[in-house]
This record gives sequence, C-alpha cells and structure tokens, in this order.
Amino acid sequence: MRGLRGEAAIVGIAEFAPVRRPDRTWMGLEAYAELARLALEDAGFTHDDVDGLMTGHVAESGGLFAPGHLTEYLGIGSHLSEVVDLGGATGAGAVLRAAMAIELGLCETALCIVHTLPRPKNPKGGGPTFRMGAWGSPMGEFDYPFGAVGQNYAYAMIANRYAYEYGLTDEQRAKVAVDQRTNAAANPKAVFRDPIDIDDVLNSPVIVDPLHMLEIVMPCFGGAAVVVTSKEKAKRAKHRPAYIIGAGENTTHLSVTYDPSFTETPIKAAADRAFAMAGVKRSDIDLASLYDCYTITVLLTLEDTGFCGKGEAGKFVEEHDLTYRGDFPMNTHGGQLSFGQAGMAGGMSHITEAYLQMTGRAGERQLRRCDTVFVHGNGGLMSEQVSLILRGNDGMPTYRSNIEPLPVPTPISQPFWDGTRQHRLLIQRCDAGHVFFYPRSHCPRCLSNRLEWVEASGKGTLYSYTVARRPTSPDFEADVPFVIAVVELDEGPRMTSRLVEVDPDAVRIGMRLEVVFDDVTEEITLPYFRPAAM
Repeated sequence: MRGLRGEAAIVGIAEFAPVRRPDRTWMGLEAYAELARLALEDAGFTHDDVDGLMTGHVAESGGLFAPGHLTEYLGIGSHLSEVVDLGGATGAGAVLRAAMAIELGLCETALCIVHTLPRPKNPKGGGPTFRMGAWGSPMGEFDYPFGAVGQNYAYAMIANRYAYEYGLTDEQRAKVAVDQRTNAAANPKAVFRDPIDIDDVLNSPVIVDPLHMLEIVMPCFGGAAVVVTSKEKAKRAKHRPAYIIGAGENTTHLSVTYDPSFTETPIKAAADRAFAMAGVKRSDIDLASLYDCYTITVLLTLEDTGFCGKGEAGKFVEEHDLTYRGDFPMNTHGGQLSFGQAGMAGGMSHITEAYLQMTGRAGERQLRRCDTVFVHGNGGLMSEQVSLILRGNDGMPTYRSNIEPLPVPTPISQPFWDGTRQHRLLIQRCDAGHVFFYPRSHCPRCLSNRLEWVEASGKGTLYSYTVARRPTSPDFEADVPFVIAVVELDEGPRMTSRLVEVDPDAVRIGMRLEVVFDDVTEEITLPYFRPAAM
C-alpha cells in the first residue's frame, strides 16, 4: 500500500493541565503562543525551525483567515497552513496532515496546536451564543426541534442499539471508566483522580439512558501542541522521535440518524488503512490510545480497530486489565473520562500521552515497553475518524546497546528474515509434516527437499538459559547483565534468543514465553522473547 513512509516524526509536545475552573483567562492568540513556546522548547527547536502550521480555530479571527492571524502573531512563515475541523479527531487529523506535508516536501517542521480556554469578557459585549443550527442546516431543521441536541443523546442511542444487537451489560461499560480512573490516579495532571469502582459508576445519576454521569466526559479547559518534523531534523531532537508510520481517516455522516450503521462505525476503514500502511499487527501495539468521550465509544473502537471481534468488546474489557499495570494498557493518562476533555484539545491528549510513554516520561504510569502505539481520534457523533500508528524506533535497537553484530542472511535463510521484518516468526515444514529450525535446504529428519515456510505461534517455553554477567564479546559490553535463552517453540523446534522485559533473577526454566521483535535496522529485525501475558 502506498502511504506514509515514516519520514515524519513527533519530537516535542506541550499541554496545559486540564482544569474545571481556570484561575485565569487567555486571549486565543496568547494561548497559542505559549503552547508553541513550550512545545518547541520540549523538542529543542526554535521558532525559526517552524515552516508549517495546523490548528483548529483562532477565536480572534472571527472565522476568517485563521492561519494569517496565527502566523503573524507567532512571527513564523508557514509554507503550508491548515485549519482542521474534525471535532475530537482534530488533534490526530492535524498530526496526519503535518506528516503528509513533510513527506511531500511542502514543509520541514510543523506546529499542531489546539486549545479550549476561557477568554476575557469582551467589554463591548457579544460573544458566542447557542443557536439551533445555522439556517439551512439539516440537523438544525430536522433533529434539534425534537430535542436531539448535543452529543449525549446520540451516544446513548448507539449504546442502546449495540446492546440490542449484541448484548451489553452496564457493568461492562462501567469497567472502562473504572480502569481509566486507575490510570488517572497515577497522573498528576488528571482532573479526576479519586478511585472509583463499578458500583460508583452505576450509582452515579443516569444522564441519558443507559449512560451514567461517570460514563460521560466532563468538559473542562486546556490546550496542547505537538511538533512534527522531518526524519533528518528529528536526529537533533532532545527526546526520542515517534515516527508516524501509518494513518487512516474516514468521515461518513453528521447526524447519528443517518449513520450507515450504529454498530459498525467509520472507525474500521480508518484503522484498517493505518495498520495496512504501517505493516504492523494488532499484537505489536504496546499502548492503545483511544478517544473516549463515552464508555460506549471505547467499546466500539476496540472492535472496529480490530483488537477484538464484533460483539466481543464487553467480554474483552471484563477479561483484560486496561490499566498501565495490565495486559492491555489503554489510555494510560486516564482517558478523557478522568483526565478531562478540553474541547478539541481533549483528543490531542491521546497523542501527548503516547509521546510521553514512548520517551519514558510518564512517571508512575510508565509502561515497561512502549515502542509502537495506536492512536485514534473520534469527532462528532461517531462521524469523523482518524487513526495514527507511531513507532519509536529511531535507528537504534530497543533491546541492546549496539547494532552490531548482525546476521547476514543467506538465500536459504532470507525468507526467515523477511518474516521477522513483518513481525512474523516463520519456520519450515516438509511434505511429511516435520517442522524445524534453523532454515535448511533439506529436512533434518527425512532429507526431503519439498519444504514450505509456515508461521509459528510465537509462543514457547524456556528450555534453558544463562545470565551473562560479563560480556560474551566486546559488542555486548554495555548490555550486561542479559539473558541468553534456548526457547522451545510450541510447534517443537528450539531456537537461540535473548529474554527481555524481565528481571534476570526472576527467570525460571519452564516459564512461558512470547516473541517480541526488535527492528534493529531497516533490513534486520531480531526476534527476542519475553514472559507471556497471562
């Protein structure tokens, strides 16, 4: 598939902590300038580096010439400026457009900035007023007069339709809010940090059947900015770059009434395109950063992004720990349900959290490994969808200090290494059904030369190991102590590898293992093993 080539990377972020009752007001341009300053400082860049601009809105522009207002105020010259209006998907959409512009050579470094902050009172009066839709708006004419106003009613109707088609309990929805509150408790910036349980969620007031108050985001104020730059300039960033290797976007409707399906959403097309473009599998994802305006949004997103089957999300969240300590880390900042939803900046929080995790700066909630992240933004009434896949491989391997030594494939072994590049563990099988490893021209059990490559499960058992407490060669001097392992695959063959993501003193023969891949260079990906998730 043609698409992004990973030539653009996130290198800096800034975020105002969301607040319910701000202690100050901001002019819109003033807030943009401060967010830009902080994000560029985080990246180690200056405003002279910026030549692209993606934004959501500029209040002072009155709806016209927003890029001109902002570039003039910031003192930058933008080779490509874009006003992104995708609701909660605006943040992801801005980063996607920045990556596209950089890969096309239209700019080198783009600022993506959105905020929702209170402005000073206009001394001459005026200001935003709520209207029942602009004249001629189908939604204003055919939805609003019947009380179908805002977002709550629409997501509640989606939840009811989903429960009718597939079955869903209140407790399953509530589990999403509970796990995300656990994450928020480890995030000093989160608005809501007090622990809750399922009973707390179900005892909170019902706002729109079937959704309770603690299943619905609480509006607040905040803002965020992201710096996206070229692969070449990313080399001088202060922190590890997060390369944008896959993306997808899909918009199908505005009013929920005309959504083609309440239960099969436009998320699927966006996510499928992102994964196909990136060439990664769902199992490669270390963190799922999913837009969560309502608990039902998360459940549908889990299904339509392919992390579980259709109709299985309720069971999935019951069976998995979605916290930063769990087997399926999701929204480790607390999600907008607990972190807070600062208008269009709320969606950007899923990107800033991804970058904090990928650069090892998430504090108490830091994941053991965060190299590949799936981010999804949702706008409107399940209307506008943007998926991103970020990878933190910055040219150095994840699990060892030096690139060398590397295997040199032969014509016989090349398919094995082609497989690892795709994060697939391949072994050979002969026409008599014998499977074996390493790669050979003939079966070692019957000498048949009628062979095929088959994908192994990636699961196995530790057959034996040793902890290298002194370097086995100068190339591995900085790695000690490390665990050299013989792994017995579930399919039968053994292979040499290294154990990672485990305390060497906790290793035991017989422990269950699963494969994990380290993209060492563009040509070579090494298969390592880690303790299998229970």
